[in-house]
Amino acid sequence: GEKPKPTTASRSSAGSPEKKKQSRVHLLDSKRSTNLSIVLSRFKIANRVIQLSIWCLDEEVLEEEDVAVLLTATPTPDEEVLLRGHNTTDVSDLGKPEQYLISVMAIPRLSQRLVTWHYMVRASLCSQNHGWSI
Repeated sequence: GEKPKPTTASRSSAGSPEKKKQSRVHLLDSKRSTNLSIVLSRFKIANRVIQLSIWCLDEEVLEEEDVAVLLTATPTPDEEVLLRGHNTTDVSDLGKPEQYLISVMAIPRLSQRLVTWHYMVRASLCSQNHGWSI
């Protein structure tokens, strides 16, 4: 007979990243998940660092462009309900976009904070460029 094709699980070892990646739970729709993955790929830092940087408005970690990009990566009310319904004590089984959204959902008034921070950074840059003091 015909030789069966090997499955990914049989080709990889038990602890390989490939197997881990396959077992991830994706709660978001594929388009949103893809868009968030693209946004998050520009950051070479952990979600926790992004979360703390937003919380503290840390311009040393996140620059004006980063804040502008993060404005597009905030959870919608529907996503918050969906993600809160998942056991958030262990998010390691979730996809990276879901893990990111859960980490930033802990920040009170996230969208307002990012909008205000973006405005503050832009105003500061504008004043520096024109020699004004704020």
